[in-house]
Amino acid sequence: MPILPDNAFTIQTHEPLPDVIDKLNAHIEAPKTFRWTLARNHAPYAGTISSDGFEVRRIIHYQNSFLPRIRGRFESGSQGTVIRITMRLHPLVIGFLVFWYLTWYSATIPRFYPRVISADGKTALVELGVGGKLVAWDLLSNQQIILQKKWSDGFGYMPSAYISGDGKTAVTIYYRQPVTDLRVWDLTTGMLKAEGRVSSTRNSFGYNNLVLSRDRIIGSTDEGLKVWNLQTAELEATLEHEKMINLVVSSDGKLLAGITGNSENQDSEIQVLRRP
Repeated sequence: MPILPDNAFTIQTHEPLPDVIDKLNAHIEAPKTFRWTLARNHAPYAGTISSDGFEVRRIIHYQNSFLPRIRGRFESGSQGTVIRITMRLHPLVIGFLVFWYLTWYSATIPRFYPRVISADGKTALVELGVGGKLVAWDLLSNQQIILQKKWSDGFGYMPSAYISGDGKTAVTIYYRQPVTDLRVWDLTTGMLKAEGRVSSTRNSFGYNNLVLSRDRIIGSTDEGLKVWNLQTAELEATLEHEKMINLVVSSDGKLLAGITGNSENQDSEIQVLRRP
């Protein structure tokens, strides 16, 4: 069902174009700026017609801004005439309806805040209102699964969120001064699978300091490079390494790249680490 009235259809006739124009012209009169409401001696439609097509509106005796504009386009051939017709509202009426819709419904429908979209573009993680629940949104089927637990208790915030390559798992970062935690979600069921501690040091974790491989979560903190299990959020290793940002990992999980140093004073470089 269309949101706004809009209809298009085609009429085909064996009659030649001149005959079609003559028959239609008998039911169309020129538009008038003023029309006497009690007058009944008029054609059914007002508008214009030519060899290319026509544009008319039904003549009525009351005000109706939603009266459609009827447009027709002629296509003449050896088999007769094809008339392609569209019926739409006036553009000003459409503009008013869109403005009314946005003004009214923006105050009644919960706002959505996109957090992250999966690498394949099929799944999005969306926040319902500020500090509200998260929704896993299948962009192909339009199916939505609300995660069963609110990501926030009202005292912290979520600087970042990530979706695994297969679109089935999400990881959210939750910061409540001075503690930073990570939470692993099953996007197929909406259930919280596991929780783990990222760091207990204030300002030790940024929004772009984490990346997901096929089976691991890798994050760069002030304590070093940390690796968690993607399913259990269990910390598996902590490696001594200077802090890195804008982490990326290869599809097989063997290569990790990131930026080190201070980009503000141009003392930065890209480092690539290889897993044994």
